[in-house]
Amino acid sequence: MHNAVLQKNIKLEFFGKCFARDDDDDNGDNDDDDDGGEDDNFDDNDDDDDDNDDDDDDDDDEDDMTNEEEKKKEKKRSRKTKESTPTINVFMYLCMSIYYVALCISRGMYRELRDTGSKRESAFNEESRIIS
Repeated sequence: MHNAVLQKNIKLEFFGKCFARDDDDDNGDNDDDDDGGEDDNFDDNDDDDDDNDDDDDDDDDEDDMTNEEEKKKEKKRSRKTKESTPTINVFMYLCMSIYYVALCISRGMYRELRDTGSKRESAFNEESRIIS
């Protein structure tokens, strides 16, 4: 489980663009939500050209919102991981306890059967001696 969270946080830099690895959805668009939209990490506004685009600075509030949303999603993921870890530990403890109890019961039953069998065998031998 922890590996999935760690893999989620891995970032790859490719040709100057930073793409976040996204394993949640299967539509292959590398966005954080499952709506099939465009990549959340891709900036389609090139600020390098000098064509006096005024719309480059207008979407700063949207970037802040996406960062806040990403932080909320990350907190939610980490909370789920923290909540599931004790559950897994309790489950493993219960499984080991059940295994141990079953092992003790099976060994105890084996000893009981062995002792009972030896008692029967000795009783049979005694009866056969008496008869002969």
